[in-house]
Amino acid sequence: MLSIQKAQTLGTVLIEQGLLRPEQLNQALAEQRRTGQLLGKLLVEMELASEEQIAQAIARQLDLPYVDLRRFDVQPDIVRRLSELQARRFSAVVLEDRGDSYLVGVASPTVVEGGITKTYALRSVGLEEGAKPSTVHRLDTAATFEEFRAALADWAAPGSNFVYADVDGNIGYQANGSHPIRKRGDGTIPVPVWTDEFEWAGYIPFQAMPWAYNPDEGFLVTANNKIHDDSYPYLIGKDCLPPFRARRIAELITERDVHDRDSFARIHRDTVSLPARSIVPHLTSIEPADDRQKQALALLSEWDFDLRADSAAAAVYEVWCCRIADLVLRPRLGEELYVHYYARREWTNSFQYQVLPTLLEFPTATWFGEDGREARDRVLGEALEAALDELSAALGEDPTAWQWGALHRVRFAGQLAVIPDLAELFTAAEGPLGGDEQTILQGLYEPGSSYEALVVPSWRQIIDLSDLDASVGTHTVGQSGKPASPHFNDLYPLWSTGRYHPLPFTRKAVEGAAVSKLDLLPE
Repeated sequence: MLSIQKAQTLGTVLIEQGLLRPEQLNQALAEQRRTGQLLGKLLVEMELASEEQIAQAIARQLDLPYVDLRRFDVQPDIVRRLSELQARRFSAVVLEDRGDSYLVGVASPTVVEGGITKTYALRSVGLEEGAKPSTVHRLDTAATFEEFRAALADWAAPGSNFVYADVDGNIGYQANGSHPIRKRGDGTIPVPVWTDEFEWAGYIPFQAMPWAYNPDEGFLVTANNKIHDDSYPYLIGKDCLPPFRARRIAELITERDVHDRDSFARIHRDTVSLPARSIVPHLTSIEPADDRQKQALALLSEWDFDLRADSAAAAVYEVWCCRIADLVLRPRLGEELYVHYYARREWTNSFQYQVLPTLLEFPTATWFGEDGREARDRVLGEALEAALDELSAALGEDPTAWQWGALHRVRFAGQLAVIPDLAELFTAAEGPLGGDEQTILQGLYEPGSSYEALVVPSWRQIIDLSDLDASVGTHTVGQSGKPASPHFNDLYPLWSTGRYHPLPFTRKAVEGAAVSKLDLLPE
């Protein structure tokens, strides 16, 4: 909601534009004080200004460009999509303008009207602190682990995981960032601001932030997981991802005593699901209702829990889990909470990976209507039937020909690709992808939207500290953002097949690998 001070500023802009008289502004401000409504809405209701005029004034007030999309000869649904994309980019502006709206979803964010009924204040370290250029330079020139840590002590935001290795065989880890120490609460829900009992009481000392140097295990793993155990005395955050990706990496590292570039490359593209190991035995324990279900259960019974793009069992597993969520969550949470918690959530799918295994192991009436396995199995059978109907409609009647990657595809497209005639031009690459949110090769999808992969590994590298010129890496599509450039999508064939390009380090190697050179000379 716009504050009275901001509303007065907005009113001043409207007066300057000749759209409002001072006495009309005073009348509207008095009504705002009485009702608490948005000034813009009041002006529209009082027929003193149009919605377009309000939008133009707010854009000018916030020093942002304003474009009336209705002036372009495009379809209404394209206007809506472009508006939502703009809303996602300027979400704070949208909240101030509309007051009662917010965004939900990842793939195609939707504006939810009427969902915000109170005024909220947000304090974030990211709005107060940052990373200084000098800090980055100190980090780049650090010659020891101590210098590495000292450089990160000045990196206040954003908080990240930093790993270290040197030519002498040392490895290290350092968590960074300024993390507030709260008098009360954990920052996950709104709290009263008219008292100081929830205020910040300083920051976690940098020396107390988690770090490691040459651990006894001989390796370090970080995959957005919780970075400390329960004995740690401070609260860093509550939104870490589940530990499955980190555990799988550790599992693969400890499978052999000596690793090489090829073994690390296999870790990069690994799609084995640890959650599936605990979920699938419960799924395959039900009695099939017909031959179609029997065939699907046979696929899962013989499955190695690898969510490969070409796996039929992986397709059955993922779609079945989604339909279980429909039957278990939707009637108990209600549509709105179901959408926010599961169907269009913007973070981890905690239901599938952390909640579902326990629900299946200890079935209760709360979730399955009655206590015990019989009620649970009825729900699982109904969900399986719905999943098989969905798979048959999408991929054909032959389950052995189903492939997870046929549903779970990745698409790299610019924002202008929402315009149908421009979609092909601004789509750099598209193809099947294995994995899901909790595999090393990550492929998070939004169950309420589609199975399209929305979060994927954007950069992979393998650094050889015995010969830096032997290092390799790749990112998703290409170095250029111009569709006409040969480097717009020339890396996708490498990324999509788990291959890499050289990362020359020494000047001689860089010059030897160069295909072109750009000289920037002062006038």
